Amino acid sequence: MRRWIAPLAAALLAPALTITAPAAAQAAAVDPVKALRQRLASWDGVRIAESGQAPSAGGTLSSRRTGVLRLSPSGLAGLDVVRRDVSRTVSGGRTELRAERVITVGGVNYTSSPRFADRLPHGKAWVSDTRRNTRWEVLLGDQAVNALEPSTLGLLLRTAKDRLPYKGGVQYRGTVTLKRLYDASPSFRERRGYTLPVETGRLSVGWRLWLDTRGLPTRLVTKDPHGSDDIRYTGWGTGIVVTAPPADHVVDARHLGSGAAIERTPNSPAEGARSGAGREDAPSPRGDAGTSDVEAPVVDAPVENRESAVGASGRG
Repeated sequence: MRRWIAPLAAALLAPALTITAPAAAQAAAVDPVKALRQRLASWDGVRIAESGQAPSAGGTLSSRRTGVLRLSPSGLAGLDVVRRDVSRTVSGGRTELRAERVITVGGVNYTSSPRFADRLPHGKAWVSDTRRNTRWEVLLGDQAVNALEPSTLGLLLRTAKDRLPYKGGVQYRGTVTLKRLYDASPSFRERRGYTLPVETGRLSVGWRLWLDTRGLPTRLVTKDPHGSDDIRYTGWGTGIVVTAPPADHVVDARHLGSGAAIERTPNSPAEGARSGAGREDAPSPRGDAGTSDVEAPVVDAPVENRESAVGASGRG
């Protein structure tokens, strides 16, 4: 009988080895940059939830952004994001700085915000802005790092110092200078709108990136002496349709005068460099902190969660 045991065991194990070996090889061969490019090419949808904090004189500035994105081969087809900002003092005081909603579609940002209330004409509820760099301001919030950009994702993977398993996926850790980020990231360059000064380029951002089993980003945390940000990506593959507000409810930002811009002003030269927003010589205090427990008096506009294309206007 014993002479049959070994051949029988080998026969039983062979199919298992045939199945598991290719599966393991396939899992190990996941290319995150390629996986992201495929999602961009398919006009995929994804949900975001971001929280951030930055120190301020006598307290903390905090932010909270939630919403949906519709991606495209060029990076972004549309988004619908609500942002709430709050300043908190060490004594427990709390001041709401911002509560607004931004819809981006067809290369235009539409903002609904209380800060426009005293200037909006009767019947208008949204302010439009067509400047290209503002789309990245809305998409990235206070983040300097765009993990939904193949070139930037590739940079993070190449500069990672640690690679750790995480719930079937992988967690990467590392640091990146703003000079390397500027060279690799089209969205960072476009958002800044000018050449990065040498001294600013030496600043570093520490980061942690989580990828799922498909190689897609699920979380990105960045930190430096001027603040931290934590953004999560969920619902990859969700069908997202972003619809612009009714045209008769919209007024062009150029008709409202100063103060209608979507961009915030950075708190300091280094903080401005970290997010890519504003210029190093901006004199005004930062107005971009927030929280998630403020009910924003913003106007509703439809965002449908179903499999559908954005349409011609959303692909600009």
